[in-house]
Amino acid sequence: MATIAVLGTLDTKGAVHQFLVDCIRRRGHRVLLMDVSLRGGTPVDADLSQTEVLRRAGINPESLSLDRTSAALTMGGAAGVVLAQLCLEKRIDGVVSIGGRCGARVAAGALRVLPFGFPCVVASNAPEEASKVLCGVKEVVLLRCLLEPESLNRVVRPLLRRAAGAVCGVVEFGLLAKWGTDRPLIVMSQFGHSKFSFERARRALDRAGYDVMVFTQKGAGGRVLEAVIASGLPSGVLDLSTTDFADDVLGGVLGAGAGRLEAAGRVGIPAVVAPGGVDGISFKSGAVPEAFASRRLAERPEEDVLMRTSPEECRKIGKWMADKINRYLGPVTVCLPLRGVSGLGGPGQPFHDPEADAALFETLDAHLRKGVRVVRVKTTSEDTPFAEACVQALLDNIRRRERDHAMLRRLSLFRNASDSVLSDAARLLEPLSFFPGDFLHPPQGDGDGLYYVFEGRVEVLEGTESISELGPGAAFGEMELVFGRSTTTRLRAVEDCEILFLSGRRFEQLRQQHPD
Repeated sequence: MATIAVLGTLDTKGAVHQFLVDCIRRRGHRVLLMDVSLRGGTPVDADLSQTEVLRRAGINPESLSLDRTSAALTMGGAAGVVLAQLCLEKRIDGVVSIGGRCGARVAAGALRVLPFGFPCVVASNAPEEASKVLCGVKEVVLLRCLLEPESLNRVVRPLLRRAAGAVCGVVEFGLLAKWGTDRPLIVMSQFGHSKFSFERARRALDRAGYDVMVFTQKGAGGRVLEAVIASGLPSGVLDLSTTDFADDVLGGVLGAGAGRLEAAGRVGIPAVVAPGGVDGISFKSGAVPEAFASRRLAERPEEDVLMRTSPEECRKIGKWMADKINRYLGPVTVCLPLRGVSGLGGPGQPFHDPEADAALFETLDAHLRKGVRVVRVKTTSEDTPFAEACVQALLDNIRRRERDHAMLRRLSLFRNASDSVLSDAARLLEPLSFFPGDFLHPPQGDGDGLYYVFEGRVEVLEGTESISELGPGAAFGEMELVFGRSTTTRLRAVEDCEILFLSGRRFEQLRQQHPD
């Protein structure tokens, strides 16, 4: 049995929504009825009244504008806050909304905040109001009705039954799918006319046990990619085509918006990012700005015009890209194709410009934070060896995340921590290497902290006396880290050791980010 939220303007369509509620209940599911009326006052009892919806979103009911369009935007935003919280708390399994033009606007504002793949159904005589907002980044079932469903009649009742059947169907399928045997998912961005190397990458991930979802469309494809990543469904991101990001930075026509290259960082999943295709900025055919008339252009039949990026523009792209990547919580690798960031940029090709590529690579090197691994491959970004190197880097990052999370979970401090906390903590771990006879010491100025033995053996010394030995998987300093105590005990490597170190200073940062 699922719980389905019914979103409706009950002041004008109370009877319609009551009929919809009864249809859903007859199919064996619970209903949470939310009143998103713009004026208030309804004979139907709602589980969440208009006043309660606004209160939970921190909005004064008196602040609703008399203008219906503005009021619909406000109410849609408020309903979105409430639905997002209910979804986060796993108190709802799907959403359905019935309405006219204003109802569709409210639904669009509310549903846009829900994660990708969350079951949503909207029935309206003006579905374009919802589709303008939702269809680019959300999976929503849109049912068109011939007239506004204001009252019950022989046209509206069948529509309501279909809407109830649709939302129950997608919810029931989702409940069954939880027991399925789907493999973990990798999302991959792709560009270029040659798909051979990308297909090799997909096959390699398939052999490694992953399903792969490929995004090819510039602009809209990038927005959907970010929405899928934000849903938490993927286990990794292979972002080989960031050409839409370059369009955003430099004003091209196929940008994906300000949120590009952000979702993977927030979610904290393993990622590989490449500056694929950033040597070409897209403009509509025949509409290249006059200031760029003397630049190198490549016009593709029945498509856009590409303009080769200059060294200065490549520095700007590299700086913006590094700023985004530096916020990634999970393990992230940047792969650089040294012979060209696209097939057009390879030796002998129209966009070949070693100076511009070097400016891009040097800027990334200069601005990427410590901890972001950089892999350099002497091919173009569309050659098979480059795709294979990216796949290997992603698999390494997935193993690293699993290793770090497993290590942290062994510590009592992190035993019940969320994946978000573990991702933040793992990012703060610093790898250290020691040779036999070396005393383990923190990096300069870091003070005491937690030592986790990843490889090798370490002896624990009290003065000059060896009192115990630690092997792989053992940790030292957890209580000192938590309570800030100093210790006179010292650690000495017995053999070559790989240590993961969490300093007291970095642990304090983690505590401020996650006080709970």
